Amino acid sequence: MLRALAALALLTLILTTLAGCEASTPQPTPTPSPYPCSADFTAEPKTGVGTTTVQFTDKSTGEITSWAWDFENDGIVDSTEQNPDHTYRTNGNYTISLTITTADCQDTEIKQEYISITGCKT
Repeated sequence: MLRALAALALLTLILTTLAGCEASTPQPTPTPSPYPCSADFTAEPKTGVGTTTVQFTDKSTGEITSWAWDFENDGIVDSTEQNPDHTYRTNGNYTISLTITTADCQDTEIKQEYISITGCKT
């Protein structure tokens, strides 16, 4: 019985080879990212003395369709540009948030006390 099974397996292998069939290894299906977008940004300069204009640079990932920047942590969208600048005229440590939107997700990056301004006349 064991010889019959071995012979059958060998015959199947020979017939498959003669027929020109090739064995193929199934390729794994790529797993979609659970995070289709990720908000991130940098700013320059992060500190200033007196009135200071800061350039913000979007470093987010994903196919972004909109940006919403809050430069003063007051809940008001200050810019919808991708890489805006903002002028600070008051002393303080400013928390910055960027919310990005894609067709599939929305994400917000908040950097606490990211900008520090001193030396402004009050």
